[in-house]
Amino acid sequence: MKSITRLGALNRLLVCLAWGIPFRIHPNSLVTDVLDDARINPYVPTPATAGRYIEADFDPDTETRDLKVSMIMIGRGGHSATIDNDGEISPITFPHKATDTGMFLPMPLLVRPITSDLTGDEKAKYRLRRTMVVNNVLYAVYFGRIFDASSSEIIEVIETVVDGKVATSTPYIPTANDARPQKEDISQTATNIYLRTYAAVGFAFTTEEIEDILAACELMYGSKEKAVISEIAFCFGKDKPVTQMYSNAGTTVINAPSNSNEFVTAHIGIIESTFKPTIYTGAFRDTKNIGISEPLFGAR
Repeated sequence: MKSITRLGALNRLLVCLAWGIPFRIHPNSLVTDVLDDARINPYVPTPATAGRYIEADFDPDTETRDLKVSMIMIGRGGHSATIDNDGEISPITFPHKATDTGMFLPMPLLVRPITSDLTGDEKAKYRLRRTMVVNNVLYAVYFGRIFDASSSEIIEVIETVVDGKVATSTPYIPTANDARPQKEDISQTATNIYLRTYAAVGFAFTTEEIEDILAACELMYGSKEKAVISEIAFCFGKDKPVTQMYSNAGTTVINAPSNSNEFVTAHIGIIESTFKPTIYTGAFRDTKNIGISEPLFGAR
């Protein structure tokens, strides 16, 4: 069963943008707060700063309007299963709550030894860089990937939902009657009709990128079988240049390589369940309709 949850952080951002209020960062709200947890990164170096970027600060008073949904993360651990009397597997999906600020288990997209870290086009799209040490080798680990939805078309439709599925969908364009609404007794009007506003976001994982995920899971968790994508998170934040980082020893500050960037004040806005055991599915392409639905006749 698919589960799509718009999280409280995105609701708060939309209110801040609508009213011109600075978006303040709450404790325990950043996706980066847990990336050093042992279940996610079992090989955090000592000190944890070893080889790590120093992220630029975020100023809510001047940069709130720069925040946008433009990074995805993948996660595992969002499913379980039971086995029926015939030996068939019945999957169980664990939904998120609107109050959640993290994934069940964020999954690495790519791991590279620090000595051969990302450059060029690869470096341009990966974010949420952390480090780990395995067999005395220091690695860079990337948990986020940038995407650009700025050219997506906004679509507005009136939809009727029956038994949890869209039965009808009609494009919506405001009419003269919408500008001069008539009074209606909403207790007598139809239910399960929604105004939906969304933009389609397309993304793809190539064969090579899936191989990177498999290799990262094998190194971090001991098995490629762990690379089952059970959720995709759409995150908002601001992309900023990185000018400094810690040395490999983690004790001194040095200049970061040119053209380094990081996604700061990263919050999950929307999270969707999926089920992709990448060791079997391989490369894939997907399109997600990200937006907001509102009951046509309001709610009490």
